[in-house]
Amino acid sequence: MAEFLSNPHGFILDNIIATLIALLIRWCISLNPYSGKGKPPMYGDYEAQRHWMELTTNLPVKQW
Repeated sequence: MAEFLSNPHGFILDNIIATLIALLIRWCISLNPYSGKGKPPMYGDYEAQRHWMELTTNLPVKQW
């Protein structure tokens, strides 16, 4: 907070640059297909997460 009070323009500029870098990284990642795309019957990470949730919600911890 003290940094903001002493130099508000630098603080705002740093936040804008950090946000733009984060958006650029997100955009670059979105250009690639997700894992498992077009490979039925499994469709990548979502399918793996769904199976893990199914196991953990329906089995006792001792059977994991």
